[in-house]
Amino acid sequence: MVDVFAVDRFFGNPVAGISGAGGLETQDMQGIARWFNLSETTVLLPPTRSEADYRVRIIHAPERDSLRLPSYAWHCHAWLAAGGKPKSDDEIVQECGAGLVKIRRGSGRLSFAPPLIRSGAPTENELADARRLLRIALEDALDAAWIDNGPDGWTNADAERQTGHQRSNQMMFPIPIWRCCFPRPILIKSG
Repeated sequence: MVDVFAVDRFFGNPVAGISGAGGLETQDMQGIARWFNLSETTVLLPPTRSEADYRVRIIHAPERDSLRLPSYAWHCHAWLAAGGKPKSDDEIVQECGAGLVKIRRGSGRLSFAPPLIRSGAPTENELADARRLLRIALEDALDAAWIDNGPDGWTNADAERQTGHQRSNQMMFPIPIWRCCFPRPILIKSG
């Protein structure tokens, strides 16, 4: 078991990791997850795609409704610690529900760019909805793009006004009403 998403002990997300579980059925994995009763249980498995070095399944007990924010680097660290041997010295490929995630290894660190479910420009209607929801004037929305990597949420950076008044950048996290109004995040940023 490890504590992820925190620098200090006991302030992060407790996660159980299981290696060598290739013979377990899904219901067995769910039973183990229920028994651990943690935020999530991850299972390291042989890959099903030839490009991947290993595969990860994130298992939640059936009665848990957990926001899935996978720690690709933690899974990679656990796989390496369990004796995993990557095909490449500087890049490790993890297969997971998001697809193939390339993880770089160097200077004692693991780094990655999360796969995006959706990217590119929003439609005019989507942008109008986002501006209305975030109370941003048309002139303050200098640019917008989808930055969707899974969890619902919003990121917003307002443009500085010519009058010298500057709004602070805001990071907004999901609440149910937002999901009803607009299901996925849009980034509105300054130029």
